[in-house]
Amino acid sequence: MADPDLEDSQQDSPKETRINKHVLACSLLASLTCVSSGYDVGVVTEVARKAHLDLKFSSVEVIVFFVFVPLFYLLGAVAAAWTADRIGRRYTLLFSCTIFFAGSVLMGFATNFSSFMVGRFCSSVGVGYAVMVAPLYIAEISPVSSSRGFLTSLPELLVNVGSLLGGIVSYCLPMISSQLGWRFMVGIAAFASVFLFIALLSITSESSYWLVMKDRLPDAKRVLEKTSGSFEESRLIFEEIKKAAGIPDQNGTTVCVGLKELLIHPSPAVRHMLITALAVHFFQQASGISVITSFTTNVFEKAGVQRESHQQFISYAIGLAGIMCNLVATALVDKIGRRVLLLSSLAGMAFSLMGFAIGLTIIHHHSHHSDQKITWALTICIICSLFCTVFFSIGIGPIAWIYSSEIFPPRLRALGSGMAAAMNFFTTAIVVFSFAVLIRFKTSFNFGSLFFLYTGIALSGWIFIYLFLPETKGNSLQEMEKLFLGLGPFSGNRIRNSIHHWNII
Repeated sequence: MADPDLEDSQQDSPKETRINKHVLACSLLASLTCVSSGYDVGVVTEVARKAHLDLKFSSVEVIVFFVFVPLFYLLGAVAAAWTADRIGRRYTLLFSCTIFFAGSVLMGFATNFSSFMVGRFCSSVGVGYAVMVAPLYIAEISPVSSSRGFLTSLPELLVNVGSLLGGIVSYCLPMISSQLGWRFMVGIAAFASVFLFIALLSITSESSYWLVMKDRLPDAKRVLEKTSGSFEESRLIFEEIKKAAGIPDQNGTTVCVGLKELLIHPSPAVRHMLITALAVHFFQQASGISVITSFTTNVFEKAGVQRESHQQFISYAIGLAGIMCNLVATALVDKIGRRVLLLSSLAGMAFSLMGFAIGLTIIHHHSHHSDQKITWALTICIICSLFCTVFFSIGIGPIAWIYSSEIFPPRLRALGSGMAAAMNFFTTAIVVFSFAVLIRFKTSFNFGSLFFLYTGIALSGWIFIYLFLPETKGNSLQEMEKLFLGLGPFSGNRIRNSIHHWNII
């Protein structure tokens, strides 16, 4: 049975379904910062490999590089939470372009491991900034709840586009020059950042939510007139934002006050928001998707694919499958909702990971008795890796970012989104570090057992989402606190509410 207050609130909210042109332009430009981020992820392995040969990195330095990259992402996401509240969402996007440009230039001119890592630090922090603030900015710039999921899913889609472009560039440029190729790879990202900075500065508007929280009410009204369907709609949304932001009572929430409200004395609704946001990002990365996307060639080399061209083809096929399914998720997220896509995604990933684990285990045990390849087991591994990417990209890949950017109240949104992104990158660091160490030092290790672990994590994520995540489709950002109110994950009636209250498959 639905909440009558929530239904009344939804009836009062604007129902305009067309996407405003200015909102679309702002959303696309913000999402393009994630193309640079995806490109960076796509070339990072090849850049490290070529720089390792050119600058004579040691084996330990290579491992340090791969472990610290996601930690730098984490630092960028945490810093972006503070910056987004301090100088605004728009200027945080501009700052991400600036530091990404600086990092790319420093890496391109690096002469040793230390200077290379300084550049890597800057560009990785820029990635963390962009990936955290882009969905947050888009969620706030879009006043229409019926299109918010579509627009907020664009950053993840363009991350995958950038990653595929990075993979193609990393394959083609070394053919031109083995020593200079990796420097050109990072140089391309620097040029793209300059053009994107100019476009963001010229076209985008600041978030009306941030302007209201900073008591810049006339500016907020002007932005809402650009992003809303009519003058009346802009005034209605303006009043709703003021109420949700606690103006004038809670104007200018500081980081310390925000941390206290999030971590030390959270309300039941805020506690539930934080737990669900952290959990969905943990399960997104702990299920091993970074191993499949970032270490494709290593995984399939262990599975028996020896030719580099075949490894690259599989890598591109996985990337293309991810993009196509991101498009499907973008089209469906506002129609069938977040929960259905999340549950379908994790269920499909669990089955795919299990098939991958079984295939790798069979190949591993067979390799001790014969040098001959088991073609059918290798085929299972390739198919399961493709399906795992498909199910990831159609659900938890984009929706983790959508969910964490829309559920928190305005005064806590940047901080909460930053903590969720930090959880994402911290989990990525653990997964990448463990796999990099196993690749480097445990050459006889059965990687199938690792994928059995990922299978269990994906199943645990399905159970958590089934029990504790409410559907946010169709609810405005102003209604989220009411949606989560009284539904703390440890309340006695939580399971009953999950079965009877929310829309479950």
